[in-house]
Amino acid sequence: MNKKILVLSLAMAFSSLAGVSHAAQEASVSDITLTGHVIDYAACEIDAPSSVTFDDISIYDIGTVESGKPYKNNPGAVYDITLTKCPAGQTVSVSILGTADGENSSLIALDDVPGSAQHVAVSFWDEVLLTQEHVLIKANSGSSLVHTTESSGSSHIPLYVAPTQTVSTQSVISGTISATTNVKVNFL
Repeated sequence: MNKKILVLSLAMAFSSLAGVSHAAQEASVSDITLTGHVIDYAACEIDAPSSVTFDDISIYDIGTVESGKPYKNNPGAVYDITLTKCPAGQTVSVSILGTADGENSSLIALDDVPGSAQHVAVSFWDEVLLTQEHVLIKANSGSSLVHTTESSGSSHIPLYVAPTQTVSTQSVISGTISATTNVKVNFL
């Protein structure tokens, strides 16, 4: 029995010593100063023309969507979008929004005015870098290829705009080409 009391007494003594050693150490608290700045988000600046004018185009020079290029024998027009003051590496694409053509919903319809060309609409195309390949930007549902701003925060996006035959089974009828659309830059 004495052995039990002795062991119990020693256990209590050691546990109280351990408690004393913890009590002797105090927590250390240090003050720190935090500094920094909250800055405004630097939005990209976008420069793009407000209109595009086509030269007179022969009905035989108007391309088709099926050809995979924005023109047959006419160059169409280039719609240049320039981005500046963007964060380096910002990725963007471009969408075309407007009234889709009734014969080909991938194209932008001509304005409904007397004397308009028939079986013709407007197409927007993006060019695959360093190739002669073009990608149709479908009206209201598609987007261009993804473009990335350079380290300077700028990017140049040339889109090809062309009058396009809406269906290959109908002959183009000459007339005025006038259309209204919106070009949207999508920040990805």
